[in-house]
Amino acid sequence: DGGIGVLHELNLTRDYVKTNVPHVLVIWLPRETCDLLVTEAPDLWAWRAAELEFVPLSDSLVIEPGLERSQVWKLSHEEVHREVARLTDLVRKLQGSTVSSDRRRLAGAMARLGDAYGRMGQSEEAIHRLERALGLFREMRDHLGEAECTLSLGTYALRRSDHAEARRRFEEALPIYRGIGTRLGEANCLLGLGVAALQEFKHVEAGRRFEESLSIFRGIGDRLGEANCIRRLGNVA
Repeated sequence: DGGIGVLHELNLTRDYVKTNVPHVLVIWLPRETCDLLVTEAPDLWAWRAAELEFVPLSDSLVIEPGLERSQVWKLSHEEVHREVARLTDLVRKLQGSTVSSDRRRLAGAMARLGDAYGRMGQSEEAIHRLERALGLFREMRDHLGEAECTLSLGTYALRRSDHAEARRRFEEALPIYRGIGTRLGEANCLLGLGVAALQEFKHVEAGRRFEESLSIFRGIGDRLGEANCIRRLGNVA
């Protein structure tokens, strides 16, 4: 229980670590612990730059050319495939479990599987897994999980230019984030609503949403979010 508590705390404070620790953070874990990290600290897991396996030696780490100083990596295609396989196996095991706490782990693993399929470009598979995860989170009244899945589904709707569905999803997630005090999620919902309005040529609404989002990103010190909003405001002007 103490170990899980540490994972939860790291999950919640990851942005503080990113802002205040000017070093690469390496979390060294045995393979069997990774599944627990996926379900108990899903945002921390998604926040990682790369996975490294030391046995056998692997060349799966890809460093973006010219970005070595900023310590930015992306996962290779092979590594994403491994993650899908691992998560699929984990979902299968958890679906057969009769332990009540595994229901929550199943929802987290399903959501992460959706994210992994999305990184592979398989949008339909991603949406299917996210919808299933959303149902599980709602059953458990897990508001953060519900909001995260709803936001992701809004993003996929936006990608396929289904503006009405995107707006509906973002507007569903927004009050949930506000209710639990998750400012980053709130800012991302407002940004998504702004993009949807911009694509519908509703420039006044888009500008208002971007300004709201920009204020929050600045307040929490998210420079990337701030830059995205400023760029979008340039599109409005």
